[in-house]
Amino acid sequence: EGNKRHQRIGVATSTDLNTWTPADTVVLSAPSILWAKKNPPTGGPYLGAQQLRDPFVMADPVHPGQWLMYFVAEDSLHSPKMAVGVAKSTDLVHWTALEKPFSSTERPTSQGATNIVESPHVFRRNGQWWMPYTVNLDQVFFETSASADPADTVAAHWTNPVWLRGV
Repeated sequence: EGNKRHQRIGVATSTDLNTWTPADTVVLSAPSILWAKKNPPTGGPYLGAQQLRDPFVMADPVHPGQWLMYFVAEDSLHSPKMAVGVAKSTDLVHWTALEKPFSSTERPTSQGATNIVESPHVFRRNGQWWMPYTVNLDQVFFETSASADPADTVAAHWTNPVWLRGV
């Protein structure tokens, strides 16, 4: 039913971290994300398919026992640009996306306009949160934040994108 090319995020389980069993359960889809584009044009860059991919899950350092999942999706307000988003969970199965994406990941970079953003990761180093991601298929950029919360999506709390190759 619907567009079979729509991207969704699912779940797989493992008892040994080597062998994984995928489930048919969808844990996050574009219709459940307020800011994600629901109906991309059939002739556009994504051929009518909803864009939602590249999950990165980590323990929530602000709320022990909870989880954060970073992902990318097409931003309905800046279509066809993609942005990094974050969702929260208490059980790794039921996820609630925050109301806004990291708008900072849509800013132009030193290499030009940002259209396709993919593969976000987040880690702490030297008292800051670091968020590397790829831009336009093959360039790696990162932003840092001194915020205590790595799920803080306010653009002013993150640095401008820094080109990894230039560092």
